[in-house]
Amino acid sequence: MTTPPEILRGDTVRKRNLYAIVFDYDGVIVESMRPQEIVWREAAGQIGLPEPQVEQLVGNLYKGRSGTQMFSGVELSPRLRDALRQRKDALWRQRYRCVRMVRGAAFGVRLLSRFCRLAIATSTQRSLVEDFLLQRKLLHCFDAIVQTSKPNKEVLLELVQSSLGSAREASVMVGDTEADQEMAAAARVPFVWFRPRCREGTQRQCATARTWEELTAWLLCRIDTARLRKGSSSVLCRCCLQTGHLR
Repeated sequence: MTTPPEILRGDTVRKRNLYAIVFDYDGVIVESMRPQEIVWREAAGQIGLPEPQVEQLVGNLYKGRSGTQMFSGVELSPRLRDALRQRKDALWRQRYRCVRMVRGAAFGVRLLSRFCRLAIATSTQRSLVEDFLLQRKLLHCFDAIVQTSKPNKEVLLELVQSSLGSAREASVMVGDTEADQEMAAAARVPFVWFRPRCREGTQRQCATARTWEELTAWLLCRIDTARLRKGSSSVLCRCCLQTGHLR
Protein backbone atom coordinates (compact mmCIF):
# COMPACT_ATOMS: atom_id res chain seq x y z
CA MET A 1 0.00 0.00 0.00
CA THR A 2 1.07 3.58 -0.53
CA THR A 3 1.46 6.08 2.27
CA PRO A 4 -1.93 7.09 3.69
CA PRO A 5 -3.04 10.57 2.66
CA GLU A 6 -2.02 13.45 4.87
CA ILE A 7 -4.37 14.15 7.76
CA LEU A 8 -5.69 17.59 7.01
CA ARG A 9 -7.40 20.22 9.10
CA GLY A 10 -10.89 19.12 10.10
CA ASP A 11 -10.00 15.43 10.52
CA THR A 12 -11.35 14.23 13.88
CA VAL A 13 -10.80 10.49 13.43
CA ARG A 14 -7.28 10.60 14.85
CA LYS A 15 -7.45 7.82 17.43
CA ARG A 16 -7.93 4.15 16.68
CA ASN A 17 -11.67 4.16 17.35
CA LEU A 18 -13.19 3.91 13.87
CA TYR A 19 -16.24 1.64 13.96
CA ALA A 20 -18.55 2.61 11.07
CA ILE A 21 -17.95 3.83 7.50
CA VAL A 22 -20.63 5.34 5.26
CA PHE A 23 -19.81 5.43 1.55
CA ASP A 24 -21.31 7.40 -1.26
CA TYR A 25 -22.02 5.05 -4.17
CA ASP A 26 -21.69 6.84 -7.51
CA GLY A 27 -18.09 7.89 -8.13
CA VAL A 28 -16.76 6.20 -4.99
CA ILE A 29 -17.72 2.55 -5.40
CA VAL A 30 -18.77 2.55 -9.06
CA GLU A 31 -17.56 4.50 -12.10
CA SER A 32 -21.03 5.79 -12.85
CA MET A 33 -20.75 9.57 -13.06
CA ARG A 34 -19.89 9.75 -16.77
CA PRO A 35 -22.48 7.08 -17.74
CA GLN A 36 -25.11 8.96 -15.73
CA GLU A 37 -24.18 12.20 -17.47
CA ILE A 38 -24.73 10.50 -20.84
CA VAL A 39 -28.12 9.20 -19.73
CA TRP A 40 -29.22 12.61 -18.43
CA ARG A 41 -28.15 14.22 -21.71
CA GLU A 42 -30.08 11.66 -23.75
CA ALA A 43 -33.21 12.09 -21.65
CA ALA A 44 -32.91 15.89 -21.84
CA GLY A 45 -32.57 15.68 -25.61
CA GLN A 46 -35.73 13.61 -25.83
CA ILE A 47 -37.80 16.38 -24.23
CA GLY A 48 -36.00 19.15 -26.14
CA LEU A 49 -34.25 20.82 -23.19
CA PRO A 50 -32.07 23.76 -24.40
CA GLU A 51 -28.30 23.22 -24.20
CA PRO A 52 -27.63 25.82 -21.45
CA GLN A 53 -30.23 24.09 -19.29
CA VAL A 54 -28.65 20.71 -20.02
CA GLU A 55 -25.26 22.03 -18.88
CA GLN A 56 -26.82 23.31 -15.66
CA LEU A 57 -28.38 19.90 -15.09
CA VAL A 58 -25.05 18.14 -15.63
CA GLY A 59 -23.35 20.61 -13.29
CA ASN A 60 -25.85 19.73 -10.58
CA LEU A 61 -25.15 16.04 -11.17
CA TYR A 62 -21.42 16.47 -10.55
CA LYS A 63 -22.11 18.48 -7.40
CA GLY A 64 -23.99 15.46 -6.07
CA ARG A 65 -27.38 17.16 -6.11
CA SER A 66 -30.48 14.99 -6.14
CA GLY A 67 -34.23 15.21 -5.67
CA THR A 68 -35.57 18.70 -6.36
CA GLN A 69 -32.04 20.16 -6.09
CA MET A 70 -31.08 18.24 -9.21
CA PHE A 71 -33.14 20.80 -11.13
CA SER A 72 -31.72 23.88 -9.39
CA GLY A 73 -31.30 26.61 -12.00
CA VAL A 74 -33.14 24.55 -14.64
CA GLU A 75 -36.34 26.15 -15.85
CA LEU A 76 -38.80 23.29 -16.21
CA SER A 77 -42.42 22.86 -15.26
CA PRO A 78 -43.21 20.12 -12.71
CA ARG A 79 -44.72 18.04 -15.53
CA LEU A 80 -41.57 18.23 -17.65
CA ARG A 81 -39.37 17.52 -14.63
CA ASP A 82 -41.32 14.33 -13.98
CA ALA A 83 -41.13 13.37 -17.65
CA LEU A 84 -37.37 14.00 -17.74
CA ARG A 85 -36.71 11.96 -14.61
CA GLN A 86 -38.87 9.09 -15.84
CA ARG A 87 -36.99 8.96 -19.14
CA LYS A 88 -33.65 9.12 -17.36
CA ASP A 89 -34.63 6.35 -14.93
CA ALA A 90 -35.84 4.14 -17.78
CA LEU A 91 -32.55 4.58 -19.64
CA TRP A 92 -30.50 3.97 -16.50
CA ARG A 93 -32.31 0.71 -15.67
CA GLN A 94 -31.18 -0.58 -19.06
CA ARG A 95 -27.52 0.30 -18.51
CA TYR A 96 -26.56 0.28 -14.83
CA ARG A 97 -25.30 -3.32 -14.87
CA CYS A 98 -22.65 -2.37 -17.44
CA VAL A 99 -21.02 0.16 -15.10
CA ARG A 100 -17.57 -0.77 -13.79
CA MET A 101 -16.48 -0.65 -10.18
CA VAL A 102 -13.85 1.89 -9.21
CA ARG A 103 -10.45 0.21 -9.29
CA GLY A 104 -9.64 -1.30 -5.89
CA ALA A 105 -13.14 -0.80 -4.49
CA ALA A 106 -14.07 -4.50 -4.31
CA PHE A 107 -10.85 -5.39 -2.48
CA GLY A 108 -11.19 -2.44 -0.11
CA VAL A 109 -14.83 -3.14 0.72
CA ARG A 110 -14.19 -6.82 1.45
CA LEU A 111 -11.21 -6.01 3.67
CA LEU A 112 -12.83 -3.16 5.61
CA SER A 113 -16.01 -5.16 6.20
CA ARG A 114 -13.96 -7.55 8.36
CA PHE A 115 -13.28 -4.83 10.92
CA CYS A 116 -15.98 -2.14 10.56
CA ARG A 117 -19.68 -1.83 9.90
CA LEU A 118 -20.22 -0.49 6.39
CA ALA A 119 -23.14 1.35 4.82
CA ILE A 120 -24.03 3.22 1.64
CA ALA A 121 -25.93 6.52 1.45
CA THR A 122 -26.93 7.21 -2.13
CA SER A 123 -29.48 8.99 -4.28
CA THR A 124 -29.45 6.02 -6.68
CA GLN A 125 -32.43 3.67 -6.53
CA ARG A 126 -31.72 1.20 -3.74
CA SER A 127 -32.88 -1.88 -5.66
CA LEU A 128 -30.38 -1.11 -8.45
CA VAL A 129 -27.54 -0.73 -5.96
CA GLU A 130 -28.42 -3.99 -4.23
CA ASP A 131 -28.69 -5.85 -7.53
CA PHE A 132 -25.32 -4.51 -8.73
CA LEU A 133 -23.56 -5.48 -5.49
CA LEU A 134 -25.27 -8.87 -5.38
CA GLN A 135 -24.01 -9.68 -8.87
CA ARG A 136 -20.47 -8.94 -7.67
CA LYS A 137 -20.88 -10.84 -4.38
CA LEU A 138 -20.43 -7.69 -2.29
CA LEU A 139 -23.92 -7.11 -0.93
CA HIS A 140 -23.19 -9.05 2.27
CA CYS A 141 -20.35 -6.62 3.09
CA PHE A 142 -22.81 -3.80 3.84
CA ASP A 143 -24.94 -3.58 6.96
CA ALA A 144 -27.25 -0.94 5.47
CA ILE A 145 -28.02 0.76 2.15
CA VAL A 146 -30.10 3.92 2.27
CA GLN A 147 -31.58 5.82 -0.67
CA THR A 148 -31.84 9.53 0.10
CA SER A 149 -31.62 12.97 -1.44
CA LYS A 150 -28.48 14.90 -0.51
CA PRO A 151 -27.58 16.67 1.62
CA ASN A 152 -29.78 15.16 4.35
CA LYS A 153 -28.16 15.15 7.78
CA GLU A 154 -31.09 13.42 9.51
CA VAL A 155 -30.74 10.36 7.28
CA LEU A 156 -26.99 10.20 7.88
CA LEU A 157 -27.38 10.49 11.65
CA GLU A 158 -30.06 7.79 11.67
CA LEU A 159 -27.84 5.57 9.55
CA VAL A 160 -24.79 6.01 11.80
CA GLN A 161 -26.44 5.89 15.20
CA SER A 162 -29.30 3.43 14.67
CA SER A 163 -28.51 1.21 11.68
CA LEU A 164 -24.78 0.93 12.40
CA GLY A 165 -24.89 1.45 16.17
CA SER A 166 -21.99 3.89 16.15
CA ALA A 167 -21.20 7.32 17.56
CA ARG A 168 -20.49 10.22 15.22
CA GLU A 169 -16.89 10.54 16.39
CA ALA A 170 -16.31 6.81 15.71
CA SER A 171 -17.69 7.05 12.18
CA VAL A 172 -16.63 8.55 8.88
CA MET A 173 -18.34 9.34 5.59
CA VAL A 174 -16.51 8.94 2.28
CA GLY A 175 -17.75 10.94 -0.71
CA ASP A 176 -16.72 12.76 -3.86
CA THR A 177 -19.15 15.66 -4.21
CA GLU A 178 -20.03 18.90 -2.45
CA ALA A 179 -23.39 17.43 -1.44
CA ASP A 180 -21.63 14.55 0.33
CA GLN A 181 -19.37 16.94 2.23
CA GLU A 182 -22.28 19.21 3.17
CA MET A 183 -24.25 16.21 4.42
CA ALA A 184 -21.40 15.03 6.66
CA ALA A 185 -20.67 18.55 7.94
CA ALA A 186 -24.32 19.17 8.83
CA ALA A 187 -24.45 15.86 10.74
CA ARG A 188 -21.02 16.54 12.30
CA VAL A 189 -19.68 13.25 11.00
CA PRO A 190 -15.98 13.24 9.94
CA PHE A 191 -15.55 13.27 6.18
CA VAL A 192 -12.97 11.98 3.69
CA TRP A 193 -12.83 13.23 0.10
CA PHE A 194 -12.38 10.53 -2.52
CA ARG A 195 -11.12 11.84 -5.88
CA PRO A 196 -12.85 15.13 -4.98
CA ARG A 197 -14.98 17.05 -7.46
CA CYS A 198 -14.73 20.38 -5.67
CA ARG A 199 -12.72 23.55 -5.22
CA GLU A 200 -9.22 23.08 -3.77
CA GLY A 201 -10.05 25.22 -0.75
CA THR A 202 -12.95 22.95 0.18
CA GLN A 203 -10.73 19.86 -0.03
CA ARG A 204 -8.30 21.21 2.57
CA GLN A 205 -10.96 21.03 5.25
CA CYS A 206 -10.88 17.22 5.25
CA ALA A 207 -8.59 14.29 4.55
CA THR A 208 -8.31 13.37 0.88
CA ALA A 209 -7.69 10.01 -0.82
CA ARG A 210 -7.20 9.76 -4.57
CA THR A 211 -7.25 5.97 -4.88
CA TRP A 212 -8.88 3.09 -3.04
CA GLU A 213 -5.41 1.97 -2.03
CA GLU A 214 -4.88 5.27 -0.21
CA LEU A 215 -8.39 5.24 1.20
CA THR A 216 -8.14 1.70 2.57
CA ALA A 217 -4.78 2.42 4.21
CA TRP A 218 -6.12 5.63 5.77
CA LEU A 219 -9.15 3.85 7.22
CA LEU A 220 -7.20 0.85 8.50
CA CYS A 221 -4.91 3.21 10.40
CA ARG A 222 -7.94 4.38 12.40
CA ILE A 223 -9.15 0.95 13.48
CA ASP A 224 -8.10 -0.48 16.85
CA THR A 225 -4.98 -2.62 16.37
CA ALA A 226 -6.33 -5.42 18.59
CA ARG A 227 -9.48 -5.61 16.48
CA LEU A 228 -7.37 -5.76 13.33
CA ARG A 229 -5.29 -8.64 14.64
CA LYS A 230 -8.31 -10.50 15.98
CA GLY A 231 -9.92 -10.50 12.55
CA SER A 232 -6.78 -11.12 10.54
CA SER A 233 -6.81 -14.90 10.23
CA SER A 234 -6.66 -14.89 6.44
CA VAL A 235 -3.46 -14.48 4.47
CA LEU A 236 -4.94 -11.35 2.91
CA CYS A 237 -5.38 -9.59 6.25
CA ARG A 238 -2.03 -10.77 7.62
CA CYS A 239 -0.32 -9.17 4.64
CA CYS A 240 -2.09 -5.88 5.34
CA LEU A 241 -1.15 -5.99 9.03
CA GLN A 242 2.51 -6.42 8.12
CA THR A 243 2.62 -3.14 6.20
CA GLY A 244 4.32 -0.19 7.84
CA HIS A 245 1.11 1.81 7.73
CA LEU A 246 -0.52 -0.17 10.56
CA ARG A 247 1.91 0.93 13.22
